[in-house]
Amino acid sequence: MKFIDKILNPFQKHFTKPTFHWFAITSLALMTRPDTLGMTSTIRTFSLEEKHYDSLEYFHKRAKFDLDAVNDTWYEIILNEAPVIKLSGLPVIIGDHTKKAKEARFMPGVKRHHQESDNSNVAEYIHGHAWGSAGLLIGNEYKQFSSPLSLRIHDGLKCLANWEQDGNKRHEESMSVQMISQIGDILEKTEAGAIVPLDGAFLTRPVLRKVNEINEKYPNKPMSIVTKLRIDGTAYTEAPPRFAGQRGAPRKKGETVKPYSLFETRLDEFQEKELILYGEKQRVRYFKIDLLWGETLYQKLRFVLTIYEDGRRLILVTNNLDLDAESIIKAYGYRFKIECCFREMKQSIGAFEYHFWSKDMPKLNRFSKSDAPDPLASVLGDQARQNIVNTVQAIHTSALCSSIATGILQMISLKFDEIDPQKVRYLRTYSNQHASESTTKEYVRSLIYSYLEYPQDEGIMRIIQSKQAPSSENFLDFLDEIA
Repeated sequence: MKFIDKILNPFQKHFTKPTFHWFAITSLALMTRPDTLGMTSTIRTFSLEEKHYDSLEYFHKRAKFDLDAVNDTWYEIILNEAPVIKLSGLPVIIGDHTKKAKEARFMPGVKRHHQESDNSNVAEYIHGHAWGSAGLLIGNEYKQFSSPLSLRIHDGLKCLANWEQDGNKRHEESMSVQMISQIGDILEKTEAGAIVPLDGAFLTRPVLRKVNEINEKYPNKPMSIVTKLRIDGTAYTEAPPRFAGQRGAPRKKGETVKPYSLFETRLDEFQEKELILYGEKQRVRYFKIDLLWGETLYQKLRFVLTIYEDGRRLILVTNNLDLDAESIIKAYGYRFKIECCFREMKQSIGAFEYHFWSKDMPKLNRFSKSDAPDPLASVLGDQARQNIVNTVQAIHTSALCSSIATGILQMISLKFDEIDPQKVRYLRTYSNQHASESTTKEYVRSLIYSYLEYPQDEGIMRIIQSKQAPSSENFLDFLDEIA
């Protein structure tokens, strides 16, 4: 509990005392609650007085605090407290998107989205939120986590760009560019930039232009993206040298190259190396080459042709021409850790089970066409617009508390060896000496409930006890009911 208090205490500077109490209670409840049914689960988890539901709603929707400043403090805490994994001396920040279905008809940002999953149990189209997440890779040689640094809704909020007083135009950008901007904010807190593994969908000209813009802004903190090339991707050799007196405009590119054809034509130039990928040792063959990419952009990128032990072939791409091939292959191998994080946040933490809505929102039309006007465009009143903005802030506040809860559970798993997965709860099999987020959550829950059995003098436990319902006969009876 001292470690949890140590992590949460630095956030006090951003809140009034009562508001900080609800911030801490919300974050702790997300680490311990036995169900994921919105704010009511926080009341049930700690047996709080019923009147405090209004206080929780006030904290999320109407309390005045700078959410971006709170997020910045979380960046600093996790960079200082967590065991950060580095490649070529740089931290690894993983970015990706996830979608969460929402049945609400009056919730801002809900749109019709296509699901790119191969799982037959997943609907092809859903109505919900599209979230962009940036996670810092932490851990050791035995266990790695993608620890969520920030979560933002990346679609359905374009009208808010015209409503917000700070003139933030990010909502008008594409989801991929918003993801790069979100990671760019994190780079301000790093010392020497970061390696950023991304899905193949991020290899686009707008994304590269945004990366270049950020790298010009922070020349000492470069963003080195690592992604993969489509199988039909095209690249170019450098333009031939221009002779003195040669007429015409200088050429911007040379010959066209199909990088995937190099697996056949340059196979004898491949090197072989044993690397640890996806938790196992694998022998990998690779060949690196620098080529120009992007029609009209023609930016020089490093292409790493990779043949894995199971025969898979991928071409990995980075904008950092100084990054060695082994670091590029390892970085892309870590990309899947953010998918594991999404799974835990959805299934264990319940990070996306918020129920915030506004009566000022136009009712969602589930049969509207893709080119239909944004429903938020019909909201004209200043008060109505402010209520919708407050609802969006409530959603983002809930997401930030969920990110903090997930990150604390991950750090507890890595820092404290006494958490034995076999002793915390029954597991038929376990694959690692470090507990998962869900197993650590069970351990923290039992620990907190044992603390709440007795009066506490300091810390978050005292705050919770001061708000518990006096009508409860005994808190142990409550624990027996949810056991």
